[in-house]
Amino acid sequence: MKILATTTPTSHQIAQADKLCTLCCQFDHISLDFPEQASWYGFAVKEDTLFSAMALFEEENGLFSLSAFTLPSMRRQGLFSSLLEEAVSWLETNHPQADLDIIADLSCPAAAHTLSALEAELWYEDFQMCRSIPDKTSVSRASVSAASAHLTPVLPASASPFFLRISQETLKDSPDAYPSAKSSCLLADAVPSDCFYLALCAASDRFHGFDASGISSLTHVPDTIRISGPPYRPDTSDFSPVVWAHLTVTASDTAWLHDVETAKGLRGRGLATQFLHALFSRLTDSPIRTLFLHVTSDNLPAVAVYRKTGFYTVQTLSHFLY
Repeated sequence: MKILATTTPTSHQIAQADKLCTLCCQFDHISLDFPEQASWYGFAVKEDTLFSAMALFEEENGLFSLSAFTLPSMRRQGLFSSLLEEAVSWLETNHPQADLDIIADLSCPAAAHTLSALEAELWYEDFQMCRSIPDKTSVSRASVSAASAHLTPVLPASASPFFLRISQETLKDSPDAYPSAKSSCLLADAVPSDCFYLALCAASDRFHGFDASGISSLTHVPDTIRISGPPYRPDTSDFSPVVWAHLTVTASDTAWLHDVETAKGLRGRGLATQFLHALFSRLTDSPIRTLFLHVTSDNLPAVAVYRKTGFYTVQTLSHFLY
């Protein structure tokens, strides 16, 4: 058995690792990916057959995350330990101050056994949550009214204190983040790789003295709000974003919601719930039927809001410091 370590894997090695990852996920009934762009790779190979693969990819603040897969028939034979030894050696040489985050789905018995043997410290858990989005033909006016009875209506009218701003304009502070941005911001036209910038905006006189830090990146979003019917152009000088997020379309009927944030000083007032219900209403007119998101287990207020608005946990990833 050869242990190969490299920072520049071949396309053949990556393809083998992808196949190994798929096989392991099918065997363990989990959903994980093998990173195709990482800082370091390790492979356990015999006669051009890949038995175990490991990757280190750099996160923020000197943190490196580790992902590894071993052929089920070759587990508990020391392959993971051999690759881990090489990975730690590379880190100590090139990033001596770095922390190592091992990502695992503990529903896999082999992963749970390995981490227990390593005596790695559980850092936090990451919930992958999901919610179904009904299409507009299956949502009756009565059900919509009942579901929204406790909410302030999100309507494009001067009498409404809220509107949902939707745009595909690329943020100025990260112009390369979503190069597929286009002029149309209709959710009904959403296709894979589109990213939408969302903001629940409230009449400025409704909230006084809240901390607006962090919302400057949304102030240049076009004033045209695409809704059912003609575009609505509110007087934006009278409105301010109170909740904002990104929505990325990953498949013809699937999207991910991320970077959800409520303005400081306005948290705990139900605005995130208002934002989510407004978004769900818009999505019924789109091809998106399933909405995913990630949230850490220690973010209890966010977890509570997502569960209250119909999200449920489909996978839990555990992060261990080693």
